[in-house]
Amino acid sequence: MLAKYWEKRRRQCGLWLDYRRRELRALSPASRRERATDPRPLVSMRQLGRLGRFGNWIFQYMFLKCFAAKHGLQVQTPHWPGHELFACNDPLISTQLPSLADSEADELAVSLLERPEVVSSVNLEGYFQDHTRIYAPYKTYIRALLAPNPQLRQTLQCGMQRFNPTGRTLVALHIRRGDFGEDQFYITPTEWYRKLLEKLWPTLDNPLLYIATDEPDKIVADFADYHPRTASDLGVRIPQAPYFADFFVLTQADILAIPNSTFSFVAAMLNDIETVYRSHLSDPLESPPFRRIDPWNSDPLDREARVERFPNVAGIRREE
Repeated sequence: MLAKYWEKRRRQCGLWLDYRRRELRALSPASRRERATDPRPLVSMRQLGRLGRFGNWIFQYMFLKCFAAKHGLQVQTPHWPGHELFACNDPLISTQLPSLADSEADELAVSLLERPEVVSSVNLEGYFQDHTRIYAPYKTYIRALLAPNPQLRQTLQCGMQRFNPTGRTLVALHIRRGDFGEDQFYITPTEWYRKLLEKLWPTLDNPLLYIATDEPDKIVADFADYHPRTASDLGVRIPQAPYFADFFVLTQADILAIPNSTFSFVAAMLNDIETVYRSHLSDPLESPPFRRIDPWNSDPLDREARVERFPNVAGIRREE
């Protein structure tokens, strides 16, 4: 227990020091001069890294950067995990701009990336999880933007080489539990994944199963007959973002099966193969209860699939 406490404290201290270094650079005379001589209008996002969780942050950052790239705007953000994971080098926020909230931007979120007029000198607020056709024209840009920093990428690739040295067909399941089980964030039971595997497995060339999950101790045993790999098999520690090993593998797998989660959906967007199945909640259930999707032409979340609308479907709600 004490070791875990000090590990957490060291991680927090490291993040604080990194933030202070970036803040000092942002306040340096050279940085101030650079901003003063940059004639481009500014757009910022003060909420980044604070509103929602990792999948939400990625969508927010994608929208911010695509909008800025289209209209030639400066971008400022707070310190967030993307600074370390993706080597994002956006300056820290130095100007307090008036906010454009998601409630106002819902109509704009689809059209801002398509309309010729510029909305600038605002601080964007919201989730920006609209149909991904608005991001499709920026696909190459987004994938380059969200590539792991080179050192981290090499470390993670070496980890994947350890558990899959012969390049077997990698099937990755994202099985999320912790905060799921209500509203549109229904639990996708392990039996659903097994039904999909029973259909796919015989058709694949030397398949290998990987399970990305926030509760490996409860989940992995349900797939013991497939001899699955997990993040622990990579042998990679990322203290500031322990979820990122799973995220990276999801971006590299040959086939993905995901729940109604932005975490794995955005990983699917970054995956070149794009063979993606997402769980599909219905009554009666389809067999298997997954549908193939195009992550660049879909809604990131199925917002109609709410737990309370399916009282007769077992296993989808918390504490069942």
